Amino acid sequence: MPRFLSSLRVRLLLLVLVTALPGLGLILYEGLERWELATHISEQRALDHAREISREHEGLIQSGHRLLQALTEITSVRAHDGESCNRLFSKMVKSQPAFMNLGAAKPDGDVFCSAIPLTQPVNFADRPYFQQALRTRDLAVSEYLVGRISGKPNIAIAYPAVDSSGVVQAVVLVGLSLDWFNNFVAELRLPQGSVATLTDHNGMILARYPEPEKWIGKLVADTPVFKASLSHQGEGVVEATGLDGARHLYGFTKLSGLGPGRDIYVSVGVPEKIAFSEVRKIIRRDLTLIGIVLAFSLAGVWFGAGHFITRPVNDLVGATKRLAAGDLSARTGLSHGEGELNQLARSFDQMAESLRRITHRNELILNSAGEGIFGLDCEEKATFVNPAAAEMLGHEVEQLIGQPTHPIFHQSRPDGTPYPSEECPIYAALKDGTTHHITDEVFWKKDGTSFPVEYISTPIKEDGKLTGAVVTFKDITERKRAEEEVRRNLERIQALREIDQAISSTLNLDDIFNVLLERVDTFLLYPAATMVRLFNQQTRALEFFTCRNLDKDEWKARDASSQGGRAKAVFEAKEPLLVRNVQTDPRTWEPEFFRKHGLVSYLGVPLTAKGQPLGVLSLYTKQEHEFSKEEVDFLSTLAGQAAIAVQNSQLYEQTKKQTEELKKTIAELETANQVKNQFLSVMSHELRTPLNVVLGYTGMLRDGMLGEIPPEQKKVLGKVINRSNDLLTMIRDVLQTTQIESRSVIVERQLVSLLDFLDKLRTGYDPSLDKEVNFVWDYPRDLPPVITDSEKLKQILQNLIHNAIKFTEKGSVTITARIKEGIRQRQFVEFKVADSGIGISKELLPVIFEKFIQADSTETRLYGGVGLGLYIAKKFTEMLGGTVQVESEPGKGSTFTVTLPLEQ
Repeated sequence: MPRFLSSLRVRLLLLVLVTALPGLGLILYEGLERWELATHISEQRALDHAREISREHEGLIQSGHRLLQALTEITSVRAHDGESCNRLFSKMVKSQPAFMNLGAAKPDGDVFCSAIPLTQPVNFADRPYFQQALRTRDLAVSEYLVGRISGKPNIAIAYPAVDSSGVVQAVVLVGLSLDWFNNFVAELRLPQGSVATLTDHNGMILARYPEPEKWIGKLVADTPVFKASLSHQGEGVVEATGLDGARHLYGFTKLSGLGPGRDIYVSVGVPEKIAFSEVRKIIRRDLTLIGIVLAFSLAGVWFGAGHFITRPVNDLVGATKRLAAGDLSARTGLSHGEGELNQLARSFDQMAESLRRITHRNELILNSAGEGIFGLDCEEKATFVNPAAAEMLGHEVEQLIGQPTHPIFHQSRPDGTPYPSEECPIYAALKDGTTHHITDEVFWKKDGTSFPVEYISTPIKEDGKLTGAVVTFKDITERKRAEEEVRRNLERIQALREIDQAISSTLNLDDIFNVLLERVDTFLLYPAATMVRLFNQQTRALEFFTCRNLDKDEWKARDASSQGGRAKAVFEAKEPLLVRNVQTDPRTWEPEFFRKHGLVSYLGVPLTAKGQPLGVLSLYTKQEHEFSKEEVDFLSTLAGQAAIAVQNSQLYEQTKKQTEELKKTIAELETANQVKNQFLSVMSHELRTPLNVVLGYTGMLRDGMLGEIPPEQKKVLGKVINRSNDLLTMIRDVLQTTQIESRSVIVERQLVSLLDFLDKLRTGYDPSLDKEVNFVWDYPRDLPPVITDSEKLKQILQNLIHNAIKFTEKGSVTITARIKEGIRQRQFVEFKVADSGIGISKELLPVIFEKFIQADSTETRLYGGVGLGLYIAKKFTEMLGGTVQVESEPGKGSTFTVTLPLEQ
């Protein structure tokens, strides 16, 4: 059976096609019936048209007969009067288009009368139809002939004029033009493409419609239509190919009234495509409809079969194939109904689920294991392999199943030498039936690399018979790497510990670098030479310090001439530098020197402490070597430890030197301070003593104790007293500033009544000053006592008040005191001294409390003082644990705020 017929869907389609065959046969049968009916109707219509042409021809013959009978009675005809006869015939031909010519001839055949003028004598005596008319004394019709007068084809009709005694006096003739045929056929309005033909008994075409000029005169005796005309007694129908090569339905008949032996046949042909066009349309429509219905039916069957039959069957087949291929999750996906396919699907799904559960338990054991697990049969071939094993070996599970495992991943020993299978411990379990545990071997991956493994090969026995073995293994790469890393780390820690011990036990760089270079030799697994260069702060150059496995004198001399070379680049970049081969590197100075000593690869690391390079540790290998990150990091760590030792040594030397310099400087400062204190003490006493005398005498003069003085002199004396007091204040400020900077000021705290303190302070300021300044004192009477240094507080407020008075020519100075609440329920006393003076510029606000700074600090300033009052106020405030702040704008005055903690 062909493969495509095995499909259920195709079979259903074939069944539908078979059921559609009767309907299709019925349509074809009805189409055939219609075809035959159309043939009959078309042929009958063609025959009817041929008969109409025949009747028209017979009418023309009869019309000509009657005309000729009438003409024989005309005197001019019987008298052979040609002139009169010509005129008459000419008029009659013009009124009868079907007649080509009218004429009359004597019994001897000479023509004496003609509607068409004669150009020469004409005789018809030889014409058979003329002879027949003379012989029979009756109507005679000619065959198709070419007129001797008209020169055109026509059919001649002759009729004799006989007198009473029976003698022929003349023969009247009429020429029947064949143009009537085309004109008449055109009036019939035949179907498009139809043809009409007039043929004589010899098969010559006398007339043709359409295209008469193309066919007239041609013989068609061998055509089916003419043959049928002869064999059907002149009338009938036939289906044949026409002269134009197209199939036609012909109706034909014979023209009557021509006499024996002169038969003329007329045929009318209708094209088959016209005759059957309606039938074809109906058949095409019926076939189209049944095709559409059949197509919809087939589509319905196709999709319906796909949905209700093929798809469930395909689902069953697909699930079966997936299950056979090992896909235990394969299910039909069909509902478990009452139908046959549904019951089959239910049974299949139940079977697949049972098989899945059984297999799943085994897969869970294998797939959940982190170790590689595979089984062997007695032929040493793998029976199962878990994913972990396949992944570690770089194979797919399917690539290992059924294959001997030893040639695949256990064929060589760790050193690459062959590993015979008979020595393989895995296969040994299949031979001796005992378990073999191997702690350190290698398995080989698919890509040719190996990895260390630990494995156990355990025999499998069934009823005491050895049936195979199961092998579990694990990749111990990380374990071995960790072991190696631990060992290397221990070596590094030991090296760092020894260096730390050397650093902590001595500042001798020779001892420290001997330990360092020794540990570098221990750490490296290959022969190498090391060198240390240190940066000399005095010469600002890298200088050779020590080396190992090198000629010290030779290298020291070379270093002096090479000016550091690569070590200088490492020092300046503060980063390690690696050179694969110094002998071939284009940057190498004197490569022959390195060839001579067999030095190839280079690694230089900076000795850096706290970001500051102190030297360079250089390493040269005896063979070309690519330094690993581990080596670079370790040497950098060692270099860092060594750099600490270098820095400690340098710091020790610097500290030692600075200590000596500091001792000398301190001694000099103490001497200078003593001199300054002595000078200030003497100057204070020597300045204040005469100044106090001047103030005393001046006061006595102003107060009139030495006699009355005029008011103008009293005013002058007042100014002298004020300026002297200012001078005393400046001397005091200088002394206090000196004490503050020498930290000799002592704070003496005691309980102070703020109310009494402010009242006493208030009395010290006389409102009658030289300036128009008004004092405003604003403080509550319930101010609590505080623990503070009253003298320092008094000095703070006096300095602020004096500052306010100094820079206020006219206006007010306001002193306020308030108790304020702070954070954590602490209380503070806040003093404010505000004035309406010149104010302080924005630029001076940040530095107004510094020494020698005033609100007016220009060289041409108008206000006295040395600019120490605010500085002292701030320092005393800070000594009392408080703060002082200022707010001011030029031209709007200033406000100084002192805040002190309230300790009751």
